[in-house]
Amino acid sequence: MRSLPFSWAVQMVLRLKKDGGSVTFTGESVVIDNVTAGEMSDFSSWGTPITLDIKPEITAPGGDILSTFNNNTYGMMSGTSMASPHIAGASASIMQRVRDDFSLSGQKSQEMVKLLMMNTANPKISEGVAHKKFDDFYTDDYKCYNSPRQQGAGTLTFTELLKHL
Repeated sequence: MRSLPFSWAVQMVLRLKKDGGSVTFTGESVVIDNVTAGEMSDFSSWGTPITLDIKPEITAPGGDILSTFNNNTYGMMSGTSMASPHIAGASASIMQRVRDDFSLSGQKSQEMVKLLMMNTANPKISEGVAHKKFDDFYTDDYKCYNSPRQQGAGTLTFTELLKHL
């Protein structure tokens, strides 16, 4: 049995409904694994800007995110617009804690929040997915960290960040 990305399953159901088909729910629970969960999105841009800074500095979940659509509906979306709210929400929460507990403000509080998020980020390990285009190096057991040029310090893990405060 081959797993499909969750977004494909959602798209199949939506297509069925659009084409006049029907979907019946029997109450039976079915688990559909998102085979790309936890991986770096292959559509993300990465690399150094003209200033040669490391960008991105940190990443967040942004692929196949269940989001709101117009007309009171939901659907799967991917991209920066899905990852940015994750970073913004964590930043706001941590900023409040930094201001209260460390008595910092202005640029110093911003720097502390950034350092806390980056130092507790979870670097992603590729199991060949990001490296398949390099067939010379690809084997089934090939594992390495994704490049910092792709993931910065890693993926923001808010629960891990809270443990260190």
